[in-house]
Amino acid sequence: MLTLKGYSEDEILRFVQLRAMEWSSWPAFLSMGIGVFLLLKFGILHSILIVMSLNFVWTIFCKYIVNATIANYGVFVKKLMWVTCPGVSIYFFAHNNIKLAVVALFWGIISMFLQIARFPGSAKVGDLERIFYSQISK
Repeated sequence: MLTLKGYSEDEILRFVQLRAMEWSSWPAFLSMGIGVFLLLKFGILHSILIVMSLNFVWTIFCKYIVNATIANYGVFVKKLMWVTCPGVSIYFFAHNNIKLAVVALFWGIISMFLQIARFPGSAKVGDLERIFYSQISK
């Protein structure tokens, strides 16, 4: 159980809301920080399809495996994009692959749009918020 002692009720509600929005599209959210490595192996189209497919499948099951502690660490994975995206972009520039370098540089923005791949009738953010709120001790 995640402990948020010392935070106001408004701060806790905001925390829950953000983690629920992230959790509803967890694969696409995490891909902001680490998905850029897919470009190294699979190229642009396949990388996008992999993230969208994972996100689509995730939306079916995400309400059954909610974990506030794991969701809390997702923010740190996302922050990796400030290192990984420019790093992979420099790698592609050094190997004269300008198209992949530009895509890698803007992968964080691209992966935000990949969150639209959702299963119809999947978990609603409000439902996830209630589950997250029940897993937090104050």
